[in-house]
Amino acid sequence: MAERVLITGMGMISAIGNNVEENFRSLRAQTSGIGYSQWVDTVHRDVLPVGEVKCSSEELARMAGVPDTQGFTRTTLLGLVAMQEALHSAGITDPRQTPTAFINASTVGGMCDTEKIYFDILDPEKEGTFLQLIDTLDCADCTQRIADHTGLTAYVTTISTACSSSANALMYGARLIRSGLVQRAICGGTEALTRFTLNGFNSLKNIDKRHCMPFDKDRNGLNLGKGPPISCWNRKVLQIAVRLGPWPC
Repeated sequence: MAERVLITGMGMISAIGNNVEENFRSLRAQTSGIGYSQWVDTVHRDVLPVGEVKCSSEELARMAGVPDTQGFTRTTLLGLVAMQEALHSAGITDPRQTPTAFINASTVGGMCDTEKIYFDILDPEKEGTFLQLIDTLDCADCTQRIADHTGLTAYVTTISTACSSSANALMYGARLIRSGLVQRAICGGTEALTRFTLNGFNSLKNIDKRHCMPFDKDRNGLNLGKGPPISCWNRKVLQIAVRLGPWPC
């Protein structure tokens, strides 16, 4: 049984930076990433402020080293960008050299892309390349694509428990190492903003139309935000690459 589980590297992409260093500088400078969405097609686009990764899906694909975005949702691409930084930060050049667990978290999976073709899917007479996106709605699809792209096969699983998804993935990975079941794990979550999420939270009347003020007496809700961070953990000489985010809620 492991005595300690330690972080040995990190990776992150969020509304305030495309990597760990940029996020750290933005936090130190108290830079806000809250603004109006560029990539979610909703009637609330210019009304509800969000924390959104500024890169387009094409830019994310280049950052992730994916030559063709076909089949890769924005959720998957965000996860890949953070994953690669975490592995590099931890000094892991080939994750296949040591059996590595991969615990990925997501709340709505590839809905960021499938919700755009919802009515096309419903039409039995309609055909096209959009049909290839149907399976990406499954939360496990982004997990499997990230695992395939990085060569992870030892232990791959997906956690979807709403806002606690990423935290549960981190705890699960740490427990796997602490119990001696795995030597190394990559854990965390990935998710992109969607109309479903934004409109759903808005229907609950808990999204602030201003920048949220969680500790103010006049607080009026929250601002949704997405973007994945990643960390790497170590127990003695064994590593765990812990992928954090994008936080599902």
